[in-house]
Amino acid sequence: MGFIRFEEDKPTRFKEFDEARPYIENIELNKDLTLEAIDYMIKHKEYYFLLRNIINQVKDEKNKHKDIITYLFSRLDNCPKRKQDINLYKEIIHSNNKALKEAFLKFAQLNAKQCQDIALRLIKSYNKKEKFFGFCILIHLPENSCKETLKEFIINTKNMKFIKEFLNYIYYYGNEKDKDCLENLQKQFPELKEQIQRIIKSL
Repeated sequence: MGFIRFEEDKPTRFKEFDEARPYIENIELNKDLTLEAIDYMIKHKEYYFLLRNIINQVKDEKNKHKDIITYLFSRLDNCPKRKQDINLYKEIIHSNNKALKEAFLKFAQLNAKQCQDIALRLIKSYNKKEKFFGFCILIHLPENSCKETLKEFIINTKNMKFIKEFLNYIYYYGNEKDKDCLENLQKQFPELKEQIQRIIKSL
């Protein structure tokens, strides 16, 4: 699945950047105008300005501005990959705003192919939160390079939720080359022997 197609011809209230800017820099001014300003920024590909300002305003709030956050990620039509963009995504991962983290993760999962490079960076991070975030994106991709990265990750985790998700992933996308990984998991987690054996037989 790819990015949603942004409606380029959809009319917006704002004709100039400086008209829309105040409603992104301060989302408390007027919610409806902020939503229109989000559309303006996306239409004109001002992604970094848009994300940086909104993330800075909501990252330390628990679930505040959920409607604005949800709208932003439902409209976003690109996932920039420059170093400064990736630093913004990391800010989301480490934020206190659950709605912000969930909206970004859903966006990245729906656009997993386009976010693959970002997910590969995250899963190789030394930070546990970033690793798990990368896993949650890559688990949606059947590509062999992603699968090999997931196998490396899963052998070194004790998180049963992720292990079970990985086993479901291998059931659908696995092949004979994945047997060694499954057998190693079976040694580590004998309670999963029955499920793992079923998957091995299906390969």
